[in-house]
Amino acid sequence: MNKVILKIENLSIRFPMGGSLFRKAKNYVHAVNDVSLEIAKGETLGLVGESGSGKTTVGRAIVRVNHPHKGSIILDEEELLGKSPKEMRPLRRKVQMVFQDPYSSLDPRQSVRQILTEPLITHNLPLKNSAGEDRVEELLTLVGLDPAFASRYPHQFSGGQRQRIGIARALAVEPELIICDEPISALDVSIQAQVVNLLESLKEKLGIAYLFIAHDLAVVKHISDRVAVMYLGGIVEIADSEELYRNPRHPYTRALLSAVPVPDANVEKLRQRTILKGDIPSPTNMPPGCAFNTRCPLREKLGNPSICVEQRPQLVSILNSKKHEVACHFQEENS
Repeated sequence: MNKVILKIENLSIRFPMGGSLFRKAKNYVHAVNDVSLEIAKGETLGLVGESGSGKTTVGRAIVRVNHPHKGSIILDEEELLGKSPKEMRPLRRKVQMVFQDPYSSLDPRQSVRQILTEPLITHNLPLKNSAGEDRVEELLTLVGLDPAFASRYPHQFSGGQRQRIGIARALAVEPELIICDEPISALDVSIQAQVVNLLESLKEKLGIAYLFIAHDLAVVKHISDRVAVMYLGGIVEIADSEELYRNPRHPYTRALLSAVPVPDANVEKLRQRTILKGDIPSPTNMPPGCAFNTRCPLREKLGNPSICVEQRPQLVSILNSKKHEVACHFQEENS
């Protein structure tokens, strides 16, 4: 395994509710609960879950947009939590973000050249590389856009082209890790594959790592080396991509995979789907025990054992596989 560039340990994030300048909040939204992850150099880790699962909150905590109340975030062997804005500046070069909405993530008043040179100026980096080439032209070529587009403005581009500009902006400071926060969910299906292929090509060419956040397991399958599945703020399963799709062990993962369409119409017609009952619980009122117990089809099948509401399951390696971890009291029932 390559060098670990990002290590998250026991990360918990909560947001106050109902407080004010003069009154401390009594209730909290528990967005992330005791999450631990690692990403190695040149690796893509897919982070998957329904809306409200906490996956975007984890991504934003890495770049210090969200502030954890417990845990550790180590980037390239340096602890990020507790650092001042001045101490964070050189570290921000190492991790960048590509956002979900390509239409609102770019300043409409700036030309493409201004958008791409802004991070270079912020980090005191040269606008020309050692070969004398203009860095903006190099970046546009890298993401498959004509360098002549540098003088244009965001409204003159399609959604897919705007997202390529967003990727170019993230690449400008030569980061080690890029957090891709649902980078294709706002794009047409015909464009999504092109952006995913671009990200894969850039990883091979530049050796960068990705945290690829998505709600669609079908998309994550094609780009991820490993996949972590989140539910209600916690990791319920994590494994190598091929292993997770071939042998899912958590009932939530199985439900997500059953919703992924199969290209073969005959197989699609006959295969069994898992329909989850009810909605994801509110993070302001977490269920006791296993967070998934209120919707779990396996618990219902086993006669609603009490341990599911009395004890929170921990991530443990399944038998004969150190790389496959599941948080379920009865994961062997899904073997």
